[in-house]
Amino acid sequence: MLRIQTKQGTTDIHEGEAVLATAGEWIRYSTPGPEGAEYMAICLPAFSPDNVHRDDDLI
Repeated sequence: MLRIQTKQGTTDIHEGEAVLATAGEWIRYSTPGPEGAEYMAICLPAFSPDNVHRDDDLI
C-alpha cells in the first residue's frame, strides 16, 4: 500500500490503483505498512531532481 498525502487529504493506494496529481500540487508519498511498496511515478513533462521543491523540514 502506498499512502498519498495532499493538502486536500490522505488516500491509500493499493495494487492496481493509480492517482493523478496536477502540476504544482503539494504531494507526499509514504509506505506505512511493514511490506513497503513498489511504485512508479510518471511525470509529464519530465523533471530533474535539481528543480523539485522540497519541504525544508523533511530534507
